[in-house]
Amino acid sequence: MASDRGGSPPPAAAGSGGERRSGGHDPGVVADPIERRLRMLGSVCAVPTAAVLAITGTIGWAAGRAGGDDLMTSPPANSFLIALGAMLLVLLTSAVYGRILRRQAEAEADAEDAAEAENEAEAGDKADPADDPGATAGRAPVEPPAAARLRAYTWATGVSFAMLATAAALGALVASSGKALLYGLVICLAALIAMVGRWPRRSSFELALTGGPGAPPRGGGGPAPAGDGGRDQPP
Repeated sequence: MASDRGGSPPPAAAGSGGERRSGGHDPGVVADPIERRLRMLGSVCAVPTAAVLAITGTIGWAAGRAGGDDLMTSPPANSFLIALGAMLLVLLTSAVYGRILRRQAEAEADAEDAAEAENEAEAGDKADPADDPGATAGRAPVEPPAAARLRAYTWATGVSFAMLATAAALGALVASSGKALLYGLVICLAALIAMVGRWPRRSSFELALTGGPGAPPRGGGGPAPAGDGGRDQPP
């Protein structure tokens, strides 16, 4: 009897402890698909960012070794035009980034307007929906807004990083062969700062998700009031 009282704990208690030890969330595993996609995008963007950082450091080291007269010397005309094009490319990055997100916002707004018009047409129809069971079965599935916006955000970030990397490459060309170290350094620094500002993170994605022009989230509240109002109205 004493051995029964002082024995090992019941298997249920041991099993629950094992579940508490092994059933917890692994910090290395990202369950959120949006966070996982943003981490993958950050890994891709790290390659051009590291390249631009290395180019900027190399040009800065060369500029530090050069004298003040070499830095302040006016570059040739072709080098000046290349540097001007590179700076314009850096400035156009924001416009292209916003344009891609704005197109997605406009597409969502058009889809919501079409859905509201369809719901109003169904609410005003006097026929019983049960009489035509295939009316709703043949509709194409609608893509969730979060997935569409994540794809647009990924595309906008990738295009902007490609443009900034191209501008930095032009800056390196101006600094190495165009005899304009100061211009090349300024271009590469501007591209690097823009990359840091465009770095894919959850906060910037949520800003693009909810704060994009013309794309306020309605939370699924648009179609329901139209249907409910149609049912409350007398025939």
